[in-house]
Amino acid sequence: MGEKIDGEDGSTLYQRIFPGVRQQDRLDELLDAARQRGDLLSYELDGRDLTVRRPWYEGQDLPAIFEGLSPTDRAEHARVLFERVSAALARLGDGGHGAVHPGNVRLLEGGEFRLLDAVANATRLGRRARGQSGDAGGRWLWGSAIPQELDVARWDRLCLLRLTVLLAGGPESWRDPGPPQSVADRCRQFIAASRKKAIPGSDLLDALATAEEDLHQLLALGLEVLAPPAPAEASASRYHYACDGEQQGELPAAEIARRVAAAPASDHRVWSPELGDRWRPAREVGAVARLIGGTAVPPAPPSPPPPAASPPPVEKPAPVPAEEAEPAAPEPPGGEHPAEIVARLMSERKLPEERGRVVPAAAIAPIRRRAIDAGVPEDQVEPLISAWLAAGGYRREEILRQQATMLLEAGKLKDLPPIGGRFAVRASACEGAVRVFTSCGMAEKRARRLVGELLDQERLVAESEVRRAWLERAGNALDSLDPDGEPERRVVAAAETIAGELKAPPRWARRWLRRWQDEQRLERAAGSF
Repeated sequence: MGEKIDGEDGSTLYQRIFPGVRQQDRLDELLDAARQRGDLLSYELDGRDLTVRRPWYEGQDLPAIFEGLSPTDRAEHARVLFERVSAALARLGDGGHGAVHPGNVRLLEGGEFRLLDAVANATRLGRRARGQSGDAGGRWLWGSAIPQELDVARWDRLCLLRLTVLLAGGPESWRDPGPPQSVADRCRQFIAASRKKAIPGSDLLDALATAEEDLHQLLALGLEVLAPPAPAEASASRYHYACDGEQQGELPAAEIARRVAAAPASDHRVWSPELGDRWRPAREVGAVARLIGGTAVPPAPPSPPPPAASPPPVEKPAPVPAEEAEPAAPEPPGGEHPAEIVARLMSERKLPEERGRVVPAAAIAPIRRRAIDAGVPEDQVEPLISAWLAAGGYRREEILRQQATMLLEAGKLKDLPPIGGRFAVRASACEGAVRVFTSCGMAEKRARRLVGELLDQERLVAESEVRRAWLERAGNALDSLDPDGEPERRVVAAAETIAGELKAPPRWARRWLRRWQDEQRLERAAGSF
């Protein structure tokens, strides 16, 4: 850990030594960039020990903040954390951070989230190198090492997603996160729930889309890539390795354990001079067994030792009798792949070009039924349809409706009393909802009709309608006052009258009155021509 020190100018600094820095071509470039950003003040490299000095930050601890919140507030705070720290990670570029956990993310007094010791952590790893990714992170990270298949920047985004989900789940979630698959499932749920709350075009939506892509790649690689690196003594062990009777040379125990985990149904065997004169199942041998969680069997005494250092012949596993072999999975009718079936059905149906490539739900429902009848697994139909539409540049009307509804909800004027049980919505939010549809090529007239339907559905009313009805009252209130009175006093007096009648804030009443006056002046000016 680091220490608090006094700077030459009397300021408080933080100093820490990071051991085991990997020499890389861009080390000086990354450190200089961090110094220009203000992430560190100075650094010294002594062999493979990196000493950094940076400002001392008095910030709040993330778990302490989230622990005292209700589940609803935790979810809202988690979305804010995810959006802002995602932006902070993006500013680091491809150098990355390497250890995104609560010890390195601080909430400062002004509401800023500060990533600490970014380059100092990342330079210990190398951009694609496997290495320790933090000493204090523990359960907050996906693993104690960055898989070789992921670069540091993607690893950072995945760890931020995990950190956010654990904080949103409360103390029980981060004290016992559970297996990686369980956390991955909760990450998917967080992305889906946050997408419904996000405003169209916001940075949060972009961050969620990137997170979904990162999580998809991690799951495609297989969660076994997150297995911790082997202990030194286990990693140093090497064995001759054979899979399904085919010898594949001498490999480290860690690599053998990984191959066993990747293909559990295969016959994995190992041999070394200490194991005697026969090949043994990999799951039963010392270092490999410890790495994959098996039960280690003590090696047989090397008596008599093998006559040569070469391994004995390995027996190939007996073929499975035909009657015992698992039946092949049934193919869809005609031997088509599910994606080909969906593509054919989508191509056969003429999609409504006159609607600007916006496809209504009614056009998708029959295709979904026909795909299932043609043998496409039910859980694959929706993703395949979405992929085909996206590839063709189509947009689904129900998705656009969801985005427009979120925009309308965000534009509610909550400081105005409901009118007939309906909240007023800002004019800018209504226009934004219309643009959600017209930006995809839909005619403006139809887009406005759809927005009107959404307003009715959500029991909302456009601000323009409210203003039209209330401006009439504003004019009547002004006409009832002394026309020779001071103009500003007349506006204030009329506003108080309207505010009392409609139970509206006086500032809104004054705003509508001035708009009414402006409209009256425009009408008189137009009539003079």
